[in-house]
Amino acid sequence: HSNLCDVERKASFKMTMGDERPLADFIESKYVILFGWNPTSALKWIHLGRIIARMIERGGRLVVVDPYLSDTAAKAHEWVPIRPATDGALALAMAHVIIRDELYNADFVRDWTSGFDEFAALVADKTPAWAEEITTVPAKTIERIAREFATTKPALADTWSGPGQHTNGVQGGRAIALLNALVGTIDRPGGMMIPDKRGAKHASVSGEVAVTAERFDGLKDLPYGHGSGVYGRGFERLIDGSGPYRPKAGVCVFQNLVMSGPGSSKIAEALSTLETFVVVDTHESETARLADYLIPGTHFLERYDLNSHWVTWSALGLRQPVVGGAEPRPTSPWPYRGGIFGQMAEYEFVAALGRKLGLKTKDGAAFFSVGAVSGEPVEDLTAWYEEQLSNELKKGAPGGTLEEMKALP
Repeated sequence: HSNLCDVERKASFKMTMGDERPLADFIESKYVILFGWNPTSALKWIHLGRIIARMIERGGRLVVVDPYLSDTAAKAHEWVPIRPATDGALALAMAHVIIRDELYNADFVRDWTSGFDEFAALVADKTPAWAEEITTVPAKTIERIAREFATTKPALADTWSGPGQHTNGVQGGRAIALLNALVGTIDRPGGMMIPDKRGAKHASVSGEVAVTAERFDGLKDLPYGHGSGVYGRGFERLIDGSGPYRPKAGVCVFQNLVMSGPGSSKIAEALSTLETFVVVDTHESETARLADYLIPGTHFLERYDLNSHWVTWSALGLRQPVVGGAEPRPTSPWPYRGGIFGQMAEYEFVAALGRKLGLKTKDGAAFFSVGAVSGEPVEDLTAWYEEQLSNELKKGAPGGTLEEMKALP
């Protein structure tokens, strides 16, 4: 999922401020400019819609740069229509105005940045008139917004997957991120904050048989690539056979690759090269239609979701199954709770598959059959997963267990 969502934003901000998931402190900001992000409708976190509304109620100004009039743009004080994929040019022109007119935070630039002179030279000819030809945003609008952004304190600029779904997404996002450095609101109230990532601790497991092959997508070639994968390159290699090996099987869970990725026909062509393709989904999606095996998935009300908010403010939440447990369950030799039609929850399916394959850790333990907390054999697939969640909580910042969370009001 992450690869199709915000890996460009991760790379952009990691290059700029050393943190790939900074948080916009909307509620303390007095001027917010969003590039290609629609957080009041396409909610990344449920609290964002209210925080942005509260910022406006407190006197902050919201400017949205987007090719279309999104829900967030409709709620903003100003909507700036722009030619798709040209957000970076607009940001560079804003930087030109801020530096030209000496509106930047000189103390912050002196104490907390490097390469300012080189950046100033880069944007010296990136005038609003230059950007107007590229973006279709009038030069006078760029001039005004740049001055407002630099003189209204504190201010922040943020972006998400809108600009990021283009070939210039990383560098365009980098230009946007650098606006925060110019006005000195990196890791400061009302700016782009470095989050306190205190959540659960995900299990790290080494298999009995070490994987020695190179990653198929060639991630190591990209210094700012993300561990979730380089989907585009992976699909290309499936088609042209240029990868380090020829994959024979694929499993897709919680994703509709054909619909979500760029170049649907190429993705479909790539997936068709697999000898066996398995899709776990709740409906017959575009990707599911290509599957050799379509495994029924579960709705969020049928399964566990542990939210330890590892990318946001420190918070902990547990969503427990409220429906499910239908009988009989002829699909497994092991007990499990499952969904309303008797289908396995995704984690139960993975655990059952791991048992069927006989997967073990490097110590020889049957990983998918042994409880992470008890260390004892656990037959029930749901109970096995509950121990995994308990282990994540116990070893992470929360320090508790799943049972303790269930007991809370």
